[in-house]
Amino acid sequence: MVKIINETSFKKIKIVIIFLIAILTINTINVVNADQTITNTTSGGLKTAIDNVDNGQTVYLENGVYSGKDNTNLTITKNITIVGKGNNVVIDAKGISRIFTISHGVTVTLKNLKLINGKNTHGGAINNEGTLFVSDCTFTNNKATEFGGGAISNNYNLSVSSSTFTNNQAIRHGGAIGSYYTFSVSGSTFTNNQAHYGGAIVCSMANDNTIVHLYVNAVSNCTFTDNKATNYGGAIYNNYMNLFMTNSTFTNNQAKEGGAIYSNEYNISVNSCIFTNNQATSGGAIHTISSLSLTDCNFTNNQAKKDGGAIYVANMINNIIKDSILRIDSANFKNNIAGSKYNAIYLESGAKISKNKVSITPAEKTPLKADLTINKITKKGNYRHVTIKNSGKISTGKKFYLGVYVGKKHIKRVLVKTLGVGKSTTVKVLIPKKYKNSLKTFKSDSTNRIPENNKKNNVRNAR
Repeated sequence: MVKIINETSFKKIKIVIIFLIAILTINTINVVNADQTITNTTSGGLKTAIDNVDNGQTVYLENGVYSGKDNTNLTITKNITIVGKGNNVVIDAKGISRIFTISHGVTVTLKNLKLINGKNTHGGAINNEGTLFVSDCTFTNNKATEFGGGAISNNYNLSVSSSTFTNNQAIRHGGAIGSYYTFSVSGSTFTNNQAHYGGAIVCSMANDNTIVHLYVNAVSNCTFTDNKATNYGGAIYNNYMNLFMTNSTFTNNQAKEGGAIYSNEYNISVNSCIFTNNQATSGGAIHTISSLSLTDCNFTNNQAKKDGGAIYVANMINNIIKDSILRIDSANFKNNIAGSKYNAIYLESGAKISKNKVSITPAEKTPLKADLTINKITKKGNYRHVTIKNSGKISTGKKFYLGVYVGKKHIKRVLVKTLGVGKSTTVKVLIPKKYKNSLKTFKSDSTNRIPENNKKNNVRNAR
């Protein structure tokens, strides 16, 4: 009886072992693929490496330049991560094609890569239809030739952190990033990017605009410098989206409207941001047709040719009144200019403002003035060469005179033509021989024709 039981048990154990071996064999087949590490000389390049990894796995790239058909114009259809292992992992499309297309429903992470010279109708370097995470990457000289996103065109979910965008260009939207759904950007730098709308970033509504307005698109801890839009939003153009911005700096950006930011309806919140030397025809720093909230912001030396040296609040679009509201809780405005006057904030008729702890200097509508200074006087025989500079905020606008005095006696007057802002001119003055060794006083604008900020610095003594 015992013998029969042992044989039966053995047969059962044998069956179980065979079954387990079969399962292990199947599983082994299913996990043949593993993380891939390649160099720029690996056969099949990045394309083959992507093909050889499964969902959730990583492709590592050693230092080097990756280019050509096996490394660019690649469509990613699985959830993967691509990581540069060194400090100089470059993917160069050479101005021929896009680098990556991310398919819908796919999650892709890119880390520590330099993506350069990508070119396509939209999304010069990347077109994202899925979920894309980008960190510690550099995008340079990428271009969208017809639509948006010189570097990245985003049509679903995009998150960018600690990345750099330089010299990217889009014919229409977003010189660096054209986002048409949800996105967030943090700790990144945007420099010298250009587009028709949004020199650096465009965030605009998706097809289902009833849903997209529920999302908050965020920009935090970013730096925007020397970006340019030929139309709206030198750095950022926000179109029918909610946008939250914090701890970011905008310097020397330019546009027709909204030198740094242009917002077209829906809410925009700007917290702890700095705006300096941005320029536009209206809204030197910000032009908005929406509800704008500012908290702990600084605006310095921004300039508009017409209205709103720092901020322009419009109140109508397509002949529809929008009841725009500007809410400010702690902000400093200094030396912002519109036209020929100091002007920080301009509100169109019907637009409203609510403010707390707001400092504006000089006072609104204070006229700009020139500031003539005599910087240097050199002696050559009987001639004196007198260098005059306009250090003020406006051109002299008309002629003025350089006067020469010995004591209180006026001995010479020389006509000086218009002197522009920041410009200098050297005036040649012939000194009568009998006064050549006398101590002389030279005074610019001796007939007081030019309104000046400071009348004390336009006098200098010389022999």
